[in-house]
Amino acid sequence: MNEIMIQELINCAINQLYRLNLCGDTIDSYQSCAFKPISNFYKKKGENYYSSNLTEELKKLYREEYTSGYISRKTVNWRMRGIEILEEIHKCGCFEWKVFLKKKENLLSSYYDGILSRFIASLGDIKRISIYQSISQRYFLYLSINGHDKFNNVACIDIKNFMIEISGSRHKSMDDVVAVLKRLHYYLRNSGYACIRFEPVLFAPRARDKKIIPCISVDEIWYVAEQVNPETPSGKRDNAILQLEIHTGLRAGDIANLRLNANTLKWTLYDRHEKSLFILGLFL
Repeated sequence: MNEIMIQELINCAINQLYRLNLCGDTIDSYQSCAFKPISNFYKKKGENYYSSNLTEELKKLYREEYTSGYISRKTVNWRMRGIEILEEIHKCGCFEWKVFLKKKENLLSSYYDGILSRFIASLGDIKRISIYQSISQRYFLYLSINGHDKFNNVACIDIKNFMIEISGSRHKSMDDVVAVLKRLHYYLRNSGYACIRFEPVLFAPRARDKKIIPCISVDEIWYVAEQVNPETPSGKRDNAILQLEIHTGLRAGDIANLRLNANTLKWTLYDRHEKSLFILGLFL
């Protein structure tokens, strides 16, 4: 086929799916998940006819969106599958049905795909092998998209920028990212693929997420203190405890563990509540 409208090409693909006797739900999924995003992209570009250059641009866009975490692996598989079907129909007039089970759409170049396969094989039988596969693949995709067809000119700044980008979608599992990149780069160095001094980036201490506990206002503090009745024994005790907390910042456990030095003061007639008030006097 030569000149053909993109919607006509999509309709041709859908008709061939019907002739394959696929169930209605599967065809609906192809329409919504595979072909509709392509159609929307062409409309956005103001192009009605199928274009190989525009399709290559769309492929690159999908890879970038997947690498940055904007779309999932499942989504990118559907969209790349839709592109492949349209490409095959445009070239041959029809397409051959292929069932993809464990084999997924390959987004990597043969160079990176080969290295990835050998790296995964070198790991042996380890737990969470899928984590190593996923992160390494996204790293190779990032390098490829950013102009690194090979490892020759990859530098620490590229590793750093990849970590910044992937943190947007994996901010809670950056320890996994660092661990995978360390092991991957050790493999690349030992296998002669790259000689990057990656330690300054991957061995730098990482700032941990810390929860900031909100504090109450001064007015709220005094409102709480005013709820205590200092005329009762328990009120005297509670008032002493609150005043210690307010004026010294001591925690509940610190206050409970306060003890008087027997060498400087001897207790005789003070009860427990009066003792608390005396301790408060020592701090004010």
